Amino acid sequence: MVCATEVFQAESPDIGGKPEPTSPSRGLQTPSGSPQTLSDILSGQTILVTGAGGFVGTALIHRLVDPLLRVRRVFALIHGQDASSRFPKDLIPSVAKVNEKGDFDTNKLVVLLAGDCSVPGFGLSAKENKLLQDVDIVIHCAGNTKFTLPLPNAIDATAGLAYTTCQFTLGNAKVRTHIHLSTCFTGWFLPSGSIVHEELVPAIDSKVQYEEHPNTYLHAKSIAEGIVNAVGRDASKNVAWRILRISTLGPALSFPTPGWGAGHTSSPLCASIAAEVVDNPTSILNPEAELDTIPVDIAVNQILGLTAAAHRTGANNPSYPLPHGSNVPIYHIAVGHGSAKPIPMMTLNKRDFKIARPYVSAKNIVAIYRPMMTKVVRFDTSRMRRVIGLPLYPEAKGWSDKGKANGIIGGGTMWVTDAPVDMTGFEVDLDTALEKSGGWVPYLQLIRDKMEKTQHGL
Repeated sequence: MVCATEVFQAESPDIGGKPEPTSPSRGLQTPSGSPQTLSDILSGQTILVTGAGGFVGTALIHRLVDPLLRVRRVFALIHGQDASSRFPKDLIPSVAKVNEKGDFDTNKLVVLLAGDCSVPGFGLSAKENKLLQDVDIVIHCAGNTKFTLPLPNAIDATAGLAYTTCQFTLGNAKVRTHIHLSTCFTGWFLPSGSIVHEELVPAIDSKVQYEEHPNTYLHAKSIAEGIVNAVGRDASKNVAWRILRISTLGPALSFPTPGWGAGHTSSPLCASIAAEVVDNPTSILNPEAELDTIPVDIAVNQILGLTAAAHRTGANNPSYPLPHGSNVPIYHIAVGHGSAKPIPMMTLNKRDFKIARPYVSAKNIVAIYRPMMTKVVRFDTSRMRRVIGLPLYPEAKGWSDKGKANGIIGGGTMWVTDAPVDMTGFEVDLDTALEKSGGWVPYLQLIRDKMEKTQHGL
């Protein structure tokens, strides 16, 4: 099987000879010296967040209103006319609405916009769109996370929204950075035992038996990545285009509160806690199957770190060798290959981590998440870790020299594409955060308890 995004591939630039791995600052055409802080880079910037009412979008808004970041304005685009009803109550004091004259309370940091990413201009009024002319950074989170939509509907609900948001960026002279959020699971068509690298499409190997995308959602997300690459590759002289893939999101580890987001419908982790115990799991589960889970607050910090890195580097993409890669750099936000921290799927099936009154049947949980249960595919995070200042896992070292000779489909991805960012004050190291909090067991118990309280109306 050939991945749908293959049609959008760009040949790697001919830079003559075998390149050497870069250091975090080599060839980036960025200011020399120590890395700038997240606050230094985002200070005074105006940011548009699409899908601001979703799990990631809302978590992003919580972080962006932090006074330490000193952002100038956040435009929060939410689908539907009654947008304010879908916004967390604790954020309302920071939120302004646009009136009929196109005015809003400028003392408020967040401007709430009820729109639709599937139509040009987001379905906003001319006055609202005029306000968006001040946007410096676009973070596209919008999309439908249902796995069971017919493929044409899934494409409309995912790839269509990605294209419309790209068109907004192309038509806005001030935007300098476009961040497209995707999923690491676009590489789940690879055979069990593979590693998904931070590149658009893995090198197609005639000796490898590829699978189909396990559901229409992942198929559509793969197409959306191809669209962003096709647009961003040709327009990259003016805008820094980046694709950030996220693995499985879990509720917050600590920010804005421990367990924030527990029970969210788009989290497979929450779904597993709400599900019945699967009897005789060994007949279904690969004994090595894991759920690469990253708490949403850690994920958001990494998203903003990578966004700031792209914004600092700008559109000057350095040459970097990816066998069948793209001019739009990709980063993975995940536990990652080499970490000892993924949650074993067998652990999630234990009664200790289930709510007392499950509302997801064992049959349904298996039907929806069977692909995660039956195979092991891990995610390379080496490029992401270098940019936000995290050490590489031992398994990642040497990939840049060995590539396919090391048995890794797609080759190594050790070349850094953006200037590093100093993330001091913002937790980005999941390994360290888990050590401080006691590991996954208290985290899973916290989520279970919060979901039970919600179920009982407490």
